[in-house]
Amino acid sequence: MWMKLWVKSAIITSLLTSNLGATYVLGVHSRQTSSGAISWFTCPDVNSTQCAFFDVPMDYMNPNSGSTVSIFLRKSPATAPADQRLGSILFNPGGPGGSGSATVGEIADQLRVILDGRYDIIGFDPRAVNLTGPPTACYDVEYKVAYKAYQVNM
Repeated sequence: MWMKLWVKSAIITSLLTSNLGATYVLGVHSRQTSSGAISWFTCPDVNSTQCAFFDVPMDYMNPNSGSTVSIFLRKSPATAPADQRLGSILFNPGGPGGSGSATVGEIADQLRVILDGRYDIIGFDPRAVNLTGPPTACYDVEYKVAYKAYQVNM
């Protein structure tokens, strides 16, 4: 029992920490509304996965401003019978700059085997990464100018 659990943990760790990269080009798809429901569609690059865009406020301190970020999601659906499914696992790519959607697309089949097909595995692209957009600025303009001037003077 413990050996099987240890082997699964070691495999998951090695898969999730390997440097996997891919380029994904998707067509234009409708963006998700703020209703809370996610509209999944078949991903064009990995047909065994489903993709979606989910809009969230750009600024949670001012959620009614109308400015949003469209978070890109990829799901590798559970394959076990419905009565054996246990829910979803949200895959966080870490960072900076890691694409959870690309990683789930690359290792979906391996994760499905390791997890006995009992979980949906959902990866996402954090703000300003891969297919999540629009790109966001981390600093205000004045800070960027001051920071650049500081670098030039060093």
